[in-house]
Amino acid sequence: MALKPKDALDAARNIWGGPRIYEAERLNFIAAAVNPKRPYSAYMNQPITAYDMGYPTVEMPKDAPQVMKNLAWKSRTNFLPLILDTFSQVMKADGYIEANGVPSSAWQYWQANGLDARQTGVHRAALEFGASYASILPGDKAPVIHGYSPRRMTAIYADPDIDEYPMMALDVNGPMVRLFDEEMVYHIGVEQYPLSGLGAQMRIPDGTQWVFLEAREHGLGFCPVVRFRDRMLLDGEQQFGIVEQLIDIQRRIDETNFEMSIAQYYQAFKQRYVIGWLPQSEAEALKTSAAQLWTFKDDTVKVGELSSADLKPYIESKTSALSDMAAIAQVPASALGNSATAMRNVSPEAVASNDAGQDRKGSEIKTSFGESWELVLRTAALIDGDESAANDTSSQLRWRDMTTTSPGAIVDALGKMQQMLGIPAEMLWERVPGWTDQDQVRAVELIKSGDSLDKLMVTLSKQTQAPDPGMAAGLGGG
Repeated sequence: MALKPKDALDAARNIWGGPRIYEAERLNFIAAAVNPKRPYSAYMNQPITAYDMGYPTVEMPKDAPQVMKNLAWKSRTNFLPLILDTFSQVMKADGYIEANGVPSSAWQYWQANGLDARQTGVHRAALEFGASYASILPGDKAPVIHGYSPRRMTAIYADPDIDEYPMMALDVNGPMVRLFDEEMVYHIGVEQYPLSGLGAQMRIPDGTQWVFLEAREHGLGFCPVVRFRDRMLLDGEQQFGIVEQLIDIQRRIDETNFEMSIAQYYQAFKQRYVIGWLPQSEAEALKTSAAQLWTFKDDTVKVGELSSADLKPYIESKTSALSDMAAIAQVPASALGNSATAMRNVSPEAVASNDAGQDRKGSEIKTSFGESWELVLRTAALIDGDESAANDTSSQLRWRDMTTTSPGAIVDALGKMQQMLGIPAEMLWERVPGWTDQDQVRAVELIKSGDSLDKLMVTLSKQTQAPDPGMAAGLGGG
């Protein structure tokens, strides 16, 4: 049953003034840690505090000189985006396969919505914040699938650990607000929208006007929003993505870099000092500093030397912090530039062992994301009237193979699986690097059309072989 305009406005205000505010401070803090902005105070002669603009930075005295403030910003070496890249870049869905190995008809909705590229935003937001969302609504030509960051969408569940769909979801896109429920999408305008920045959307300003614009029926009987989580947790356990637990280590790296920069700036070279004597002019001071031999008539004058700073302890401290970050994030230390020289001339087995932790964690995340994408595609099929695909819970999302193993070695292993284990070749096609659902359909058509399997394998071999360097050079020339 559709909500009345007043009830829709009240529901939107309650979600914004309750769960959204509760989430906003944490989400904004994580977002700022991943993508810090240089605050205005850094350009002015103003102190930079430990939490200036709401994200972690180094601590320093309030009356610190400007050069120290500049060194603080130059010392920032943010590894958090790199951690996100390490996982998001290997999570590319490449197909949706039925139990019999045939591509599902629901995959057409993926292609129609350009999700080959747009899946990255959904995955990255879930990795960064612990959750992201996708809405599925009727469209003119096909169901429309749209992804959302949790900073933009807030969903309310009766049982957040079990329910596939929320009771309601609020999408805040600047002054335009949409409220999703089981029957409708309510469009609401918000006047006097909060200014952008870390404090935005954390409260409803006094005098804010909410204007009901329209309600559009989707008629599905459930709220058409699906949540993506980097892991499935139970009993109300907090989900925090892969970034939040690394922010303290990132602080430690920034502090070490800052302290090393200070030592390098002020104590990089040996310094001489003279006690009991002052130059009478600037020229005399310059002459003394450039002289190879200093002489003084007054025997009470003392000359000494301060040694240069040793930067090795700072480097070792940073290396230790990077090792901690790599261990907790489950990425190879070499991915963070740590011990990179130790990775030279190592065997493929050693490389595989080094990547094992990342592969295990990535597999767990893919399992969670895969379940969400399957629900999205089944919902799209339901909207489009494809009951067979909508009720098919046996189909599985197929992920692109992003391993560093050579294609030739993989094809050789697959060939042995067919010969020694008797596995049909058609079942092994999807495991070939770069082999998409479209390639599999084309392969079946080639076989049905009378083309020999040998011809198909020649085509497959050409796709997996590296291009000839000379040919590549010829193609690139004028």
